[in-house]
Amino acid sequence: MLGALEQSEIPTGWHNISLQSTTNEPNATNHHTEGLVVPIEKVPYQVAVFESEKLVCGGSIIGPRWILTSFHCVITQEPSGYSVVVGTDDPQKGNKLGVDSFVVPQHLLPEVSFDIALLKLLKRLDFSSKVQCIPLLKSLDELVLGKPAHVSGYGVTVDAGREKGLRVVTVVLLQNKRCELANGWKLKEFMFCAGFEMGEMHTCQGDSGGPLVMDSKLAGIVYYGEECINPIHPGVYLSIPWFYDWIVNVDEEANVNNMIVGGFKVNIEEVPFQVALYMESLNHCGGSIIGPRWILTTYHCVKTLNPSDYKIVAGTAIPKDGTQLPVEKLYLLEETAYDPSYDIALAKLSTSLVYSATVQCIQLQTSPDAIVPGKQAYISGYGSIKEGGENLTLKGTTIAILPWEKCQQAYDLPMQSHLFCAGFEQGEVDACKGDSGGPLVVDKKLTGIIYFGRGCARPGQPGVYISVPAMHNWITSVVHTRFNLAVAVVLALLVVVLLPFTQAQEQDGEDGGTNMVVGGFKVSIEEVPYQVALYIRGQNLCGGSIIGSRWVLTSYHCVKSIKPRELQVVVGNSKPINGKRISVQKVYIPPQIRSDQSYDVALLKLGTSLVYSKSVRCIPMQTSSATVIPGKPAYISGYGSVREGGRESPLKAATVNVLPWKSCQDAYNLAKESHLFCAGYEEGEVDTCQGDSGGPLVVEKKLSGVVYFGRGCARAGLPGVYVSVPAMYDWITSVVQSEPSEEERKLC
Repeated sequence: MLGALEQSEIPTGWHNISLQSTTNEPNATNHHTEGLVVPIEKVPYQVAVFESEKLVCGGSIIGPRWILTSFHCVITQEPSGYSVVVGTDDPQKGNKLGVDSFVVPQHLLPEVSFDIALLKLLKRLDFSSKVQCIPLLKSLDELVLGKPAHVSGYGVTVDAGREKGLRVVTVVLLQNKRCELANGWKLKEFMFCAGFEMGEMHTCQGDSGGPLVMDSKLAGIVYYGEECINPIHPGVYLSIPWFYDWIVNVDEEANVNNMIVGGFKVNIEEVPFQVALYMESLNHCGGSIIGPRWILTTYHCVKTLNPSDYKIVAGTAIPKDGTQLPVEKLYLLEETAYDPSYDIALAKLSTSLVYSATVQCIQLQTSPDAIVPGKQAYISGYGSIKEGGENLTLKGTTIAILPWEKCQQAYDLPMQSHLFCAGFEQGEVDACKGDSGGPLVVDKKLTGIIYFGRGCARPGQPGVYISVPAMHNWITSVVHTRFNLAVAVVLALLVVVLLPFTQAQEQDGEDGGTNMVVGGFKVSIEEVPYQVALYIRGQNLCGGSIIGSRWVLTSYHCVKSIKPRELQVVVGNSKPINGKRISVQKVYIPPQIRSDQSYDVALLKLGTSLVYSKSVRCIPMQTSSATVIPGKPAYISGYGSVREGGRESPLKAATVNVLPWKSCQDAYNLAKESHLFCAGYEEGEVDTCQGDSGGPLVVEKKLSGVVYFGRGCARAGLPGVYVSVPAMYDWITSVVQSEPSEEERKLC
């Protein structure tokens, strides 16, 4: 192993990750050709760049949609010809993410081209322990000769060798003349040289564009090296400090000018729970949506205590362009009267918010154990980008939770259970003026409220946050006591940012409390026009999906021992009791069901063809060549109960995750079957329920699963089990294609 790594750490955008050697021999492999094999968690900013199916280069995550790499890695094709793999030790097995566009520097120096490029991804990354961004090194003065740095990549370890796993090597900065003598050409001012005086440690083919990290920041991009292992050929790197101003000041239209106090401009769809709090027509503070009529913020943002002084703007990245919503009432914690560090307030809106892709609530963190030093957190706000700066558009950034001692040293504060500390010790990433009251999110849950800090992103002056777990009982008691609503009113899910809600969403009840249905939301049928309700002998007992003008897919157990004439399908209505009922002509079941009832699907042939409209539409199926991959977000919907033992309710939808099969194996002691998969959340809170059987699970806008069973509804550790549509696809199509007429043979 690489002994030199015992003396240092690999930095990431969220926290420093120690890379410990497992050998007792000092510097045992400073003369080892392959470096240290590491898991992706050690270098979670590392990515692989693919051209078609070929791994061509490395790169670094510098923002939720931004990858920094070498221009020569992406020079031969349009952006659509490239993809990026993140969060894996083996990029050949990873999910390839599409590239939207390239941005390259021009005219920084006369008649000089630069081998550096920014790749903008089609979709925003979800940060985790395996996927993180890394801050950029700003100062050229920090590139000091002899200073150690870490280089990582997936490339080969010997010339013309085969690609192996993810590796990290430690190098030192060398005089430029070492590279000039080795390579026979003069380094430009935007380059530097690194390696070892005796060679042996070097990057290699497949590493171009990858990161060189120094002092917890991205300092260089792998540019050139003659051979993998050669004492006279150290590596050439492009200097991040030299390009820093270009990276953060690229034309606004290219959407790269988004480094703001260590953060990035983001779309409101990425943080739809974020609001701006206005006072006397000025953007005064931030806040978080925790229910249709509830905003969580800080006391010092509303200390006039007059609700009419304040307005809330939601659903926009530029708050001055948004609609200002009046506040009906403010609620404060009793302790605030004698201890201002209990800096929290609840604002009740005069009218309910209408949830959409840009307006959503976020679940509250209940466990104080989630606030662990070193853990990554995400903050957002409309505040200033620097001390004394004006409020700008919406920004987000990733920071780390710090030991309380860091805040104690900075502000001489005694440790208190309702406060915690977050940021980076070196500063550069922080909340700022105008961000007070805004969200800090850990594990997709609201975990902190921005309280205060000295200045903005100053070294040694981290941010102080109010702990949401410490305030959870008070928050829920206010909502429950004042309005006789279940605590679930404020427990919505951040993951529903993926749901395509529109203005058509229904709003029942004064506070919209009934919008929360086993972790989901009421939606209109136009959002899920393929959803049907299956009536059996006059009762709505199951769901189903339209897959063709004459075809509905549902569960076998919904129609077992039921004659077709006893079945009716309701389409095109959010409340099936009001919908049109269509007769069923015939029921088809898979042959496997006779010996194994876990093949729990059935095809219903309708008596008449459906007429497609905005509220009645078929959904394409995942084919037999597709795989339902754990970790993928999935969309479920149905008319079933809102809780165990509850009655039928209007149409609901929610987002869940596809889970590893082990989650269902542990819960139900089921053997792994290729035609089944597991989905939900380990902690429960979101699930299908009674009456949802046979309904759809959708991944990437295609029908991927049929609701099969679960124990209870949304219980922790008891996820839902689904029948795989890809596994049943061949049977489904064979049944349909055997029908006599062309109309009957049509699928979506």
